[in-house]
Amino acid sequence: MLNRLLPLSPSYSKTILRLYSTNSVPKATKSGSRLRSGLFGFLFGSSLTLFTGIAYLSNDVNDSLKSLNNSIQNVENTTFQIKDQYKKLNTLEERLNDLEDSSIDKKALAILRREMSDHIDFLSIENKKLQNQVFELEKLLNAHVDK
Repeated sequence: MLNRLLPLSPSYSKTILRLYSTNSVPKATKSGSRLRSGLFGFLFGSSLTLFTGIAYLSNDVNDSLKSLNNSIQNVENTTFQIKDQYKKLNTLEERLNDLEDSSIDKKALAILRREMSDHIDFLSIENKKLQNQVFELEKLLNAHVDK
């Protein structure tokens, strides 16, 4: 049916204009140039990927080390606070022993005992906090070593 509407004759096929080029793309003169350019592209891409990965890992390690240093600094500060509290406790204990040796009224002795128990309670709380911080540091260190 299509042949009846558009008969294909030599005159009809010659009148069709080509809107595209029939020239083929010139081939590379050297057969090795494709291989070299492909190899160069592969090496360039691999190098870029490697350097990007190294930069990412470097940033990750730096962030982990900063976090670890902050945690260590917190533990150190807490240790100094506990050390100060132990000094105060020793001072109170010495004063209590001196007061027990001398004649003192029961109210002053009860006040000293209450202060001493308050310091002991504070030290036990700080000790628990320090233990938790050391445990967290060990987890961070183990996670950092496992990487």
